[in-house]
Amino acid sequence: MALLMRAVFLRLTMMIDQYGSCKRSVLDLGKRMTANMSQHSDVYAPLIIGAGQGTTGTHVFVDATCALGFVSLHYGIGCLPKHVLNMSSQTQDKRTVNGNTRTPLQLLHAYKHYRILLQRHQHMTSGLLKVLNNNDTDPLQFRDQILRDLEDIITWEKHYKVGLALHDTPYPMLMPEILKIVQKHYGHESKPIILLSERDPEEYVERRIQSHGSYSWICRPPSSQTITIEKMKPVTLEGGAFDLVGCINRSVSSSEKPVRLHHIFYTMQEASKMDHRKFLVDSFRNYQDTVREASIFRYNMFNKENKTITNELASMIRKSMAESLTGSHNKLMMKEGVTFLGFDRFFIDGHLRAYSGKSHNVISDALVDILVFKNQVNLS
Repeated sequence: MALLMRAVFLRLTMMIDQYGSCKRSVLDLGKRMTANMSQHSDVYAPLIIGAGQGTTGTHVFVDATCALGFVSLHYGIGCLPKHVLNMSSQTQDKRTVNGNTRTPLQLLHAYKHYRILLQRHQHMTSGLLKVLNNNDTDPLQFRDQILRDLEDIITWEKHYKVGLALHDTPYPMLMPEILKIVQKHYGHESKPIILLSERDPEEYVERRIQSHGSYSWICRPPSSQTITIEKMKPVTLEGGAFDLVGCINRSVSSSEKPVRLHHIFYTMQEASKMDHRKFLVDSFRNYQDTVREASIFRYNMFNKENKTITNELASMIRKSMAESLTGSHNKLMMKEGVTFLGFDRFFIDGHLRAYSGKSHNVISDALVDILVFKNQVNLS
C-alpha cells in the first residue's frame, strides 16, 4: 500500500511539474508575442527630439544629427541647407566641440520658408527667456504662445517635408505637448524619435548651477513645506518639474489668486540658495529615467574614458534608428516621412541606405553649420 501511495504521489508530482513547465512556456510565449506586438505597433513621425537637458552634451548631439543629414536646431546653433541661406564667415564667435575650435558661418538672411522656421524657433528660445524674466507676464498667454510656436514648427516640417531634429531648451520642457501635437498631425499611434543625452544627476545639477544657473528655469514645488512635485508619467510624459505647460496648468487651476510666472517657476540658482538642491537632483533623475524608456537611443558621454567623436556618435544614432524604425522586412516604420529631407538620405525605397560612417566632415555636405540667432540676423 505504501509503495502504491508513493507511486501515485510521484505521478502527481510529475504531472504538476509538466503542467507548471507548460504554463511557464505559454506565459513566456505570451510575453514574447506581446513584446513583438508592442515593438511592431510603434509608428514614428519623422521628427527627432534631442530630449537631453542642456549641459548633457547637447552640442555634440546636434552635430551628430547634422552629420546624418537632418536639418537641426539647438538653442543658438544648428545646420540648414546651403541653398536657402545668405552666409558670411565674418564672425568672432567660435565653437569648441570635441576639442576642435570651429568658426561657424554667420547667418545673414534665410530665404523662402526657412525664415518662418527660424522665426518660430527664435520665439521658442531667446523669446522664452525674456518672458520668464518678466514677472508681470500672464502664464496662460505665455503658455498659448509657446504652444502655437511649437505646433507651427511641427506642421512646418510636415508641410515642407523636412525632417527636423530639435535639441536643447525649451524642447525637453515640452515633451508631453510634442507628443500630443505629433499624434494630432501624424496619427494617434505616432510618436517622435527621441534621442537622450544623459548625465549623472548630481553632476548635472552641480554643473548646470555653476554655468547656467541664473537662467535655467524649473517648476517650483507647490508647497514650501514639502519640497516635492508630481512625478513624470511614463506614457504621456506629463508631470515632473520639467513639464512647462503642466506646471502652468496645475498652478493656475489650484490657485484662487492670480498667479504670474515667477510664482510658478524659479531658476536653479534660486533653488540652490533656498537649499532645494536635492529637489533639483531628484527632479532631473525622474525626468531622465522616464524619458529613457521612451527613447530609441540614450548615451552618457561623461562616463567614457575618451572624448565622444561626432561621427562615432552619429554612427551609433543611425544604428539605433535603423533598429527602431525598421521592421522585419527592413522597411521604415512610418506612415509618412520616407521622402522628407534628411530621411531621403537615410532610406531609399523604404529600405536602409548603406552608411560607412567614415566621413571626416562634421556635418553633411548638403547642410551648413550656423550660428542661428545673433543681432545681425535678418528674419523679417
